[in-house]
Amino acid sequence: MNDSMRQTVSDVLDYLVAVQHEGVQPCDARARLQHVRGRHPDLEIDLLAEEQVFDASVHYDVLIRRRAEGTVSLSYCLERAVPWPLRGVHRWSEGDLVRVNDNVLQVDVAMACLDFIWDEASMIDRLVNMCLIQEELELHPIHFTDAELQEAMNHFRSAKKLFKAEDTLRWLERHGMSYEKLERYVAETAIVPKLRDRITAGHVEELYSAEIDLPLY
Repeated sequence: MNDSMRQTVSDVLDYLVAVQHEGVQPCDARARLQHVRGRHPDLEIDLLAEEQVFDASVHYDVLIRRRAEGTVSLSYCLERAVPWPLRGVHRWSEGDLVRVNDNVLQVDVAMACLDFIWDEASMIDRLVNMCLIQEELELHPIHFTDAELQEAMNHFRSAKKLFKAEDTLRWLERHGMSYEKLERYVAETAIVPKLRDRITAGHVEELYSAEIDLPLY
């Protein structure tokens, strides 16, 4: 291991120790990782976050990759954190998707019933796009001002006709969401247009100014 990689490992380990001791949530942890990435632009540094069902804590792993060479995986476990044998433990009820009276629909049964959707190209494209968007935002985050977030929330509530506070509370209860999760969902939805603008910036003009030979029919 050369001196550059040793420094990278040291910086990443300091980062992991800090986020675990401070109990930093995944969103903020990814933002903090940008500083580490900035110090080592020649490497690919990715964060993996796993919430432990056992105690709702979050465990982090960092992957350090150098092209055509290999990957280094680093993690840090607090002294009194969830023991390694219990990581990944699931509650017996986690397979429940929905309960209607005394009948419970399991996730695997629901997936079997909806298996036909995997033949729908639009559905597959949407799922793939969601993963690509998350990957791009982790590498190059987009930040909103409080005013922009409030505008996005106002637009969402107007679209759903949630004009009163009690309307919003009923909607949250019906969808099993907390207000914090709603804010995160609205922010993630509002990010997409800004991401699209950033990716296409300057390229639209190039496309229209380019000479394109069209076939004659």
